[in-house]
Amino acid sequence: MREWPGYWTHLPITVLDWVNCVQLTGVWAQLIAIYIFFLIISLVPLIIDAITDVFCPPDKPNCPEYDRDPIALFEGYHLFALVPVIVTLLILGLYKQARASSLNLSSPGLKLQAMVFMLSAASWVPRLAFPWKAYLDQPQERVPIYLVIPAWWQMIGFLAVDEAMFALGQGILLWVALRREKRLAASDAERRPAVVGEYANGCKLGAGRL
Repeated sequence: MREWPGYWTHLPITVLDWVNCVQLTGVWAQLIAIYIFFLIISLVPLIIDAITDVFCPPDKPNCPEYDRDPIALFEGYHLFALVPVIVTLLILGLYKQARASSLNLSSPGLKLQAMVFMLSAASWVPRLAFPWKAYLDQPQERVPIYLVIPAWWQMIGFLAVDEAMFALGQGILLWVALRREKRLAASDAERRPAVVGEYANGCKLGAGRL
């Protein structure tokens, strides 16, 4: 056992050292979980697709093409689990920022972000290819558009929707910041005559004493 303290521990070890150990362990666990999570949705599907045939074993050579592709499983997980989570995080982030002090909100920065992300979201719409006719013009009956839009959002439209929601959030934050600035300006304007009057009265009293 060493006889000198380190940068992170005292000698002898105190309760604060154990608190540091627990907190750092939690931070490292979160970092490892993030990396594992990204591996699960990025490299792991490719590895499974390359080295296994678990979704279509050799004794079933006539599996449908969709069943032969394990990436479809991970794609479904992304569409039905991750996409709603991202939208939820965007909403929670907006709520958290809206409750922050207006001093932390830069009006020019919010204007720029709202404009750039809204333009980017609008540019995504014509660039994303989606078989609208295949969905709308079914042989049995015409599918209502309100049922097709969620499918578009989950398949490819989340790119445009996420940026549009972020731009909308920055616009709301800009409105909140400008509203607070107006309130502060009005409050200062109301206090200014009283301060000027007190200053003038003080000057008069001083002149009278002289």
